[in-house]
Amino acid sequence: MCKSRVLILVVFIAAVAVFLGACDSESNSDGNVKPTVNQTPKITAAPTVTNTPSPTPNIGNNVALYKKTQVSSTVDESYLQWGWGQEFINDGTLELSFTSAVKRNMDSPDVEEWIIIDLEKEYSIHLVILYPRQDNGRGFPEDYQIDVSSDNETWETVYTKTEDKGSEDEDVDPREIELEAVSARYIRLLATKLTDVPDTSDGYLLQMAEMEVYSFDEE
Repeated sequence: MCKSRVLILVVFIAAVAVFLGACDSESNSDGNVKPTVNQTPKITAAPTVTNTPSPTPNIGNNVALYKKTQVSSTVDESYLQWGWGQEFINDGTLELSFTSAVKRNMDSPDVEEWIIIDLEKEYSIHLVILYPRQDNGRGFPEDYQIDVSSDNETWETVYTKTEDKGSEDEDVDPREIELEAVSARYIRLLATKLTDVPDTSDGYLLQMAEMEVYSFDEE
């Protein structure tokens, strides 16, 4: 008799457990009762910033470096102590500068001054860079042109610039002159309108820190 009661109790408990399980399953399936899930957001690490410099474009070789020069006028050697001289036109540095002759052009800026560089052989030229004097940019021509030649006698103009106000604005940035590839041995900067340097009595001048000529040809 006792065993029968125990058996009935066990069966009853099991039935209740099955019933409760079924109810829980139904409540989850119909969406009325759902457990709350606390989802902690993931911490995203800050992106690593890589300061990779942009590659320097290949502009070729400066074929004017240390080559022979001719000028329309210049100062005598006494000016070397002040950092002025013809040899500074294409010496690869910007600290020293070239100037045309002082007090030569006192009355008008419309007087030509020029610089010629003998590249010593013909190159295919695609870029000329002109650097004003680096202390104040003064003396850079207002009107000028780039000429090329194969014999230093017959010249072809490949670039012309007018109303360059860099000297007036004290602009020391280089003037990068891109050319359609042209073959030449001699290259000339011809200044056709000069500028003066305020607070001096030197007149109208052509002044520059450096002249560079670029080619992809082998030297």
